[in-house]
Amino acid sequence: QVVVVQYDPSIPIEVQNQLSNLVGSSSYTLQSILYNQTVQFDSLPAGSFVLSFGNTNLTNSLISQQELLDVGPEGFIVRSQEENGGKVLLLVTNGNSQNNLDPFVVYNNIGLHY
Repeated sequence: QVVVVQYDPSIPIEVQNQLSNLVGSSSYTLQSILYNQTVQFDSLPAGSFVLSFGNTNLTNSLISQQELLDVGPEGFIVRSQEENGGKVLLLVTNGNSQNNLDPFVVYNNIGLHY
């Protein structure tokens, strides 16, 4: 089985590396693809996963920009969908950063990139 990962290029490389290391420590084979690449789901073995983080082709196919606007600052959406007749699971997520321009909110160190 395979885990394909796709990252928005604006996600810090340290975060991408940490996520890839965590996924790569599983018994699955890890494949990374560029943010604008597509996946041939029918070419993946049954039981594979495709993970997409941020503003990518795959994420945008399941999460619209309007939906992201609707969840507001620091909001996020996670979606999943079965592909290739249920043999492959696509998991995508995207979110919004905090609104640092809001003058009525005091922002503390919120511990980004856990």
